[in-house]
Amino acid sequence: MGSDRHPHAHAHAHAMPQASGPNIYSCDEYEVAQLFSGKDRGRAREAMSVRLVVVGSNLMVMALPNCRILRWRTIGGQEPEEIEISRGGQKADDISRLFLDPHGHHLLICMRLGDVYYLHSRSQRPKRLSSWNRQGKGGTVEAVAFDKHQVSENLSKSVLVGTSDGEIYEAVLDSSGKDRPLMLLYTLEERVKICALHLVVDPGGSGNPEGQRIFVLAATASPTRLYSFLGGPTLEALFADCREQGRENFSELGSSPLAELHCFTPQSQGQGHSLFALLTERGIYHGSLQFSSTQQFSTEVIVEPRLMPYGEGAMGQSVPLSLNISEFHFLLLYHDSLRVLSRISGELVQTLPLKPTQQVIGLVRDVARDGSGAGLWLYSERCLYQVNIHDEGRDVWRLYLNKALAGDERKFQNALETAKTDTQRSTVQEQQALFYFGNGDYERAARYFALAEHRPFEEIALRFLGSGQEAALVIFLEEKLKQKQMAPNKDKVQQKMLSTWITQLYLQRFIYMDSSDAEAIDEAHRRFTRFLEENRDTLDKATTYQLLSGHGRADDLLLFAMLIGDYERVVAHHVAIGNVEEALETLDAAPFDAVRGLFYKFSSVFMETIPKKTVAVWKAKPDLHPTKLIPALVRYNQRQKAAAEGDLSFRSSGGGLLDDTNYAIDFLEHCVENQPNLDKAIHNYLVLLHAQGVDEEPLLAFLERGERDTFDLEYALRVCTQHNQQAACVRIYSAMELYEEAVQLALQVDVELAKTNADRPKEAEVRKRLWLVIAKHTIESQSDTQQAMHILKECPLLKIEDILPFFRDFVTIDDFKTKIVESLEEYDAKIDKLKAQMDEHTQSAKGIHKEIEQLQERKFTVPSSEVCALSGRPILSGPFYVFPSNYAYLADELTGHVLPHLEAKKQARVEELQVWLTSTDTPAADRLVYQAEFDNLIAAECPLTGNIMIESIDRSLVSPEELKKQAATWAI
Repeated sequence: MGSDRHPHAHAHAHAMPQASGPNIYSCDEYEVAQLFSGKDRGRAREAMSVRLVVVGSNLMVMALPNCRILRWRTIGGQEPEEIEISRGGQKADDISRLFLDPHGHHLLICMRLGDVYYLHSRSQRPKRLSSWNRQGKGGTVEAVAFDKHQVSENLSKSVLVGTSDGEIYEAVLDSSGKDRPLMLLYTLEERVKICALHLVVDPGGSGNPEGQRIFVLAATASPTRLYSFLGGPTLEALFADCREQGRENFSELGSSPLAELHCFTPQSQGQGHSLFALLTERGIYHGSLQFSSTQQFSTEVIVEPRLMPYGEGAMGQSVPLSLNISEFHFLLLYHDSLRVLSRISGELVQTLPLKPTQQVIGLVRDVARDGSGAGLWLYSERCLYQVNIHDEGRDVWRLYLNKALAGDERKFQNALETAKTDTQRSTVQEQQALFYFGNGDYERAARYFALAEHRPFEEIALRFLGSGQEAALVIFLEEKLKQKQMAPNKDKVQQKMLSTWITQLYLQRFIYMDSSDAEAIDEAHRRFTRFLEENRDTLDKATTYQLLSGHGRADDLLLFAMLIGDYERVVAHHVAIGNVEEALETLDAAPFDAVRGLFYKFSSVFMETIPKKTVAVWKAKPDLHPTKLIPALVRYNQRQKAAAEGDLSFRSSGGGLLDDTNYAIDFLEHCVENQPNLDKAIHNYLVLLHAQGVDEEPLLAFLERGERDTFDLEYALRVCTQHNQQAACVRIYSAMELYEEAVQLALQVDVELAKTNADRPKEAEVRKRLWLVIAKHTIESQSDTQQAMHILKECPLLKIEDILPFFRDFVTIDDFKTKIVESLEEYDAKIDKLKAQMDEHTQSAKGIHKEIEQLQERKFTVPSSEVCALSGRPILSGPFYVFPSNYAYLADELTGHVLPHLEAKKQARVEELQVWLTSTDTPAADRLVYQAEFDNLIAAECPLTGNIMIESIDRSLVSPEELKKQAATWAI
C-alpha cells in the first residue's frame, strides 16, 4: 500500500471515553526512539524524524530524512533496521512515496526527483530501477497496486503503476532487483494525476488462465474521479478492450487535488467482496465491490455507491486530513482528533482527541495477505500510535435494523447476519414481521413471526385472526409446526394440536373460496396436499378422518389414507363405488408387506369382476400364498360355470367369466411351475379344475409331470372317476401301483394304454400276469391269431403255452405253428441244461463227502514242550484245543478269552453248557452233545488269526478297569 504526507495536526496516545458507553477504538503509543536499545536509543531520539509510513503483514517501513528508511517488525520484539539509499553523488533528494506489497516482501521507494528504488525484505541494499525513472518524461510514479495472487517471496507479477500524467503501466518485481522495463497499458483521455489504484483478480473456478477476470479502480485528482475497468484474462487484454471501446467509465466527484482511495475486505465476506471509500472535497464516496467472473460491465461491480457529504452527521464542514475504513466505520483524521463515523448510519460513534504535542502526519493500515485490515496506525515525526478495535460490530445490527425499518428492507438480512445473540436475532425477526404486517404483506410477516421466539404465540395468532388473515395464520402455524418437529425435545401433543388446527383452517378456507377462481382453488389445494404429505406422521388419524369426512373431502381423505398406509380404507372405498380396477391398482402399487392381507380379503371381488388383471397382479407377487386364495378361485369357478350355462347375471366387466381362458387354472399352473413345496390343496384343486374340463389332455399332462406326493392320489382318482376321466384314472391307478386295475380300465379305453401300464411293474411275474390279461382280452374280443402273435413279440415273458388256453377248442394252428415248435425246442434245451447241472451237483457232493472223511482223519502232533498261546502255561497241564493255524490253547484260557467277544445270548449259553458239562448228573450221551455245542461256540476259530483279532484292532491295549487300577497306584 502507499502513504502520503499530511503536514498538519497534533496527536497524543490516549482516547477519551464517551459517555455513551465503552469505546470501540483506543490507541497505544510507541516512541520511535524507544524501539532501539542502549546507546542507539539516544542517537535515534535526535536523528529519527518520520516522514512516511507503510505497513504490510506486520512489516513497517518508515521514511526518514536524508534518503533513509527504517524497517521494523511490529511483532517479535526485534530492533528496527536503518537502511540508507545510496545516491551515488547525485544532488540532494528526498523520499516522496513508499509502496509495500501485502506480503511485506517487495518495497518500492519513490524519490521526489523521479528515481525509483527497489528493496526486498531479505536485502539491505536498495537497487535503482532506471526504467522506472520518469524524470524528463512528463510524470512521476504516484500509485501502485499489487495482484495478491501473483505475489510470492521472490517475484511479484502484474504490478499496476499509475503516474502523475494519467498513464497506467504493468511491471514485474524480482527479488534480485533486476531492472525490468515497464509496459504501458493505458493513458487516460484527460491526462490527470492518478492518486490511487486498486486491483482485484478472479482466477476463475477451473484454474484456467483464459477464464481469469480482472477489475481495476483508479482515483484521480483535479478533477476528482473514480475510474473502473473490467475485463481479462490479462491486464494487457483488459486495457486493450478499453482502448477499442473508446469510452471510459468514471464517476465525477469534484475538482479538488485531494483523492485518497482505501479498500477493505472484511473477514466475514468471501473472495471478491470488499468495501471502498474515496476521500473527496465533497464528502466520502463509498460503497461495496462485489466482483465475480460472470459480470460484463465495470459498473456492475460497484454496488450501492453513495456520497456522504461532510455536512452530514457530526463530520463538520471541513475536509479531513486523511481517511481509512474498517468493516463498519470510517476513520477521519483531523487536526485535533480522530473521528469514528458509522459507515451504516453516518452518525458519530467516537471521537479520539489529539493533543498538540506532536505533529500528526498520517493514518495508515496494515494490509494482511488476505486483504483484510490487520491494524491501523497513526504516526507523527517521533511517535507511532496503534489504533485498537474493540468489538466494533456490537451495535451494528441495530443500525441495520433502523435503516430497514426506515424503508430499506434489504437491511433486515444485514441486521440478522450481524446480530450476535439469540435475543438480538429474535428482535430483528420480530421487527421485520411487524414491518411486513404493517405494510400488508401478511404471508411474509407470518414467516418472520414464527422465528420471533420472544413474542407470545397467542398474541400473534390473535393478531392474524383479528385482521381476517386466516391464510397467513396457516403459514405461521406451519412454520411453528416445523420448528417443533425439528426441536430436540419434541412435544407430540403440541404437534398434533397444531396440525389439527391447520387442517381445520384449510378446510374452512375451501368453504369460503370463490368457486369461479379455479387457479386460487388449485393453489390452495396443492398447499393442503403438501401439508398432508409433510405431516402425515403428526396428524391424528381418527381426528383427521373425521374432519375430512365432515367437509366432504373424499379425495383428500383417500390421499391421507394412502399417505399413512391405511390401504384397506382406500380399497374398500373403491370397491364400494364399483371402481374395482382402481382398488386392484392401489394394492399393486403399495408395499406388499403392508397389503398382503388385503389381497386375500378382496380376492373374491377382484376375481368376480376383473379376473384377467387380478391373475396378472397375483403372478407378479411371488410371496402370495395360493392356498389362501383358493376360496376366491372356487367362487370364480362356480360363477364361471354358471355363466357358461347361460346365467348372464355373472358377466364380467374385466374379462374372464365368458372368456375361453380359465384364469383359476392359469394362476394355479403358474404357481405349480414357479413355487416349489406348494400345499397339496393347490394340486388337488388343480386336478379338480382339469377334471371338470372337456379336454382331457391338460389333465393327463398335469398328472404326467406331477410327482406322486404332490397331490392326494385317492382324491384325484375319486374326482376323475366322478367326471368320467378314464385315461386319467388309468394314470392314477398306475401311480398308486394298482397295475391290475390300471390295465383293466385301460382296456376299456385303449389297448396301447393298457400295454404301457403292463410294463410299469418291476416284478416280472406281475408284468407277465398283466400281459396275460391283455392277451386274453385281445384274443377273446378279436379272435385274431395275428394279434396274439404280436403280443408274444411285445412281451418276451409270454410263451405260446401261456395263451393257448385263451383260444377256442377248435382253432387252426397254422399261424402259430412256428411258435409251438420254438417252445418245444426251448423246453428240450432246458431239460438238457438241467441234466448237466444235476451231474455237476452229483460230482460236487461226492467231493464234499471225500473232504469230510479226510478232515475226520486229520491229526495234529503237539510236542510235550508246547505252551498255551494265551497264558504261556504248558499245554499238557489241562484240556486244550489245537487249530489249523498251529496255535494251541488251554481250554479254560480259550474260554476266558473268547467269552467277552461273544453276543450276550451266546455268553449265557456257554455258561449253561459249562454247568452241565461239570455236573456229574449229566448223562454221557447228553454230555457229548453239550461238548460239541460248547466247542462250536468257543473254538469256532483261532482267536489270534480270526475275526476276534481283526475286530480288536481299534480297542485299547489296556482295559478301562486296568487303566483305573494303574492310575490309582500313581495317586499322591
